[in-house]
Amino acid sequence: MKTNKSRVTIVFVSGRKDRLSSKDPMSKEFFYSYHYLKEIVENIEIVEFNSNQNSKAIKWILSIFDKTLRKITRLPIFMHEIINKESLNKFKKSTHLIFSNDRIACSLIPILIYYKISRKKINTTFFALGAFNENSNNKIVLLLKRIFLKILISVVDNIVFLGEGEYKDTKQKYKKHHNKFNFFPFCVDNQFWSSDEINMSQKEGILFVGNDGKRDFEKVVKISKALPNYKFIFVSSRINQDDVLNDNVTLIKGHWNYNLMSDTDLKKLYQKSKITIIPLVESLQPSGQSVALQSMSVGTPVVISKTKGFWDFSKFSNMKNIILMENNNLDNWVKTIDLLYKDETTLLNIAKEAKNNVQEEFDISIFNKNLSNLIGITNE
Repeated sequence: MKTNKSRVTIVFVSGRKDRLSSKDPMSKEFFYSYHYLKEIVENIEIVEFNSNQNSKAIKWILSIFDKTLRKITRLPIFMHEIINKESLNKFKKSTHLIFSNDRIACSLIPILIYYKISRKKINTTFFALGAFNENSNNKIVLLLKRIFLKILISVVDNIVFLGEGEYKDTKQKYKKHHNKFNFFPFCVDNQFWSSDEINMSQKEGILFVGNDGKRDFEKVVKISKALPNYKFIFVSSRINQDDVLNDNVTLIKGHWNYNLMSDTDLKKLYQKSKITIIPLVESLQPSGQSVALQSMSVGTPVVISKTKGFWDFSKFSNMKNIILMENNNLDNWVKTIDLLYKDETTLLNIAKEAKNNVQEEFDISIFNKNLSNLIGITNE
């Protein structure tokens, strides 16, 4: 029997409701502890972006504000997609709000300010995924962005960083608010992803998966062209077929939020691939985290760019349980892939170490415990 009377609302951009209504097996990590909390609290809901809830006039007005604020702050502000009567009613009844990314938090700042002024007690947590990265040389834009972010920090209770680099950098820049900052890495549903056996001799090809803006899509395409004797599979909606006319590439349009590929089908691609590659551009954002951990859990070794945003250097060691590309240029990528692909013994050792590491340090049960403890909802 559930004894916790909390009312939890978790807000996403898209994709969760469709997957929950599907009968296909699925991993649980992208639901940000929804399934775990559902077993504890009496009331839990999912809210997603939906710009069709408002009248055309309100949508137009909010869109003007959005465009203006995005231009002067470079922050992902989309109020017209989330501020509507239905979502506001659900927020008002909640004791806890969880925003799965900073796009949601930034878009709801007027509502959060109102709650703060009216002293409405709602425990609010959001996951920071790049918002604190200062990616502009314009001093006025940076100033306005910092002002906006300071306001945002002041009206939420907890900010969670999934990468240690972004966490440390933000804590240094916003020292006054450091008590609201928390770091714990993303984790995956090992029960879903894990495979029993790793057989490198039966694996073939090189896999790339991803859509976020910190992936180096241009480099991925160039790598495939520089290695014409290897088969590549690209799962992405950010790469066009015209860019990969070479015969050694299979392009699959995939995007988790739009349910373009099932988790089961993605798992099969991990299982049959010999290497998963994740070329990135330099950033504090912990890009590539979920794909890397999923691939490792299945038993496929990962080659990834070494960036400032890499999530947790203390848990990974180059050539032991991961291949970190410190020299991120094209020639080094091509050379490294070519050498590794032919060395099945090294790949197998790395795959086994990575699999054990993910199962011990990055299981979804750890994430669930971290988040539930942070917001004060436990099953104890």
